[in-house]
Amino acid sequence: HEGDFWMSNAQTQNSNPTVGNAKFVFAKAGVQRLVLGEGNTISQLPVEVLGGTTLDMGLSELGGSGIFVLNDSATLATAHPEGVAGALKTTGTVTLSSAANFVFNGTVAQETSTLMPTVVNDLVIDNEAGVKLSQETTINGVLRLVAGEFDNTIPFTLGPNGTISYEGGRLKVPFPPVATERTQEIPTQFALYTGYPNPFAHATNIRYDVAEPSRVIIKIYDVTGREVAELVHRDHLPGTYTVQWRPEGLASGLYYCQLNAGTFQAVRTLVLTK
Repeated sequence: HEGDFWMSNAQTQNSNPTVGNAKFVFAKAGVQRLVLGEGNTISQLPVEVLGGTTLDMGLSELGGSGIFVLNDSATLATAHPEGVAGALKTTGTVTLSSAANFVFNGTVAQETSTLMPTVVNDLVIDNEAGVKLSQETTINGVLRLVAGEFDNTIPFTLGPNGTISYEGGRLKVPFPPVATERTQEIPTQFALYTGYPNPFAHATNIRYDVAEPSRVIIKIYDVTGREVAELVHRDHLPGTYTVQWRPEGLASGLYYCQLNAGTFQAVRTLVLTK
């Protein structure tokens, strides 16, 4: 429960594979490592990762017929070129929560693979050689672009609370599309930009800059001052973020987007047309 798992030139077996309670559980808050070196014979190596734990598998390949479970708020990190599918080559049941997080931190080009769920929480791109998205994916948490290019030719979408954090990495296809390029360096001032598109019919993407660690709150109000949506309410590191607003059940008209971060406050006008 509290350490790393290293194995090489060894053989695994499981005397209780059918009941399902014989497994290795990674439960430490923070990062634990699963390192499967050379010369192993893996018949069963069942693994479960609990919420709050990051299991970093590096280049390891989990073979055999054991289960693999990644729970809500748990994180799987892999450096394998084939992404999640390369790391999890078990023929057993693989259960990956749509509220889990995924990190790609290799040193050669990677793809996410179609084994990664189409809905994820956080997605971290930390590979100077680049990472390619393998299927359309909805990101409900933060897309952290730490290093390298994220090839989003196959597009991703942001969930209602999804944001993008530019921390040194970059997108191949800008999100949202903009007429002129903007720097992706760490901003020196707080800022709230108008939505794109604006006016809009179904969804608009709102970009904002965070200059220092702050609790950021973004809310939408109608013309009477009534709050109709809360888009963001969490702590942020410095960076440039994007959040998407998809109003449902609201009439056409003017709406106001307000950002609060410490002593900084800004308001932008949004026009909903249906």
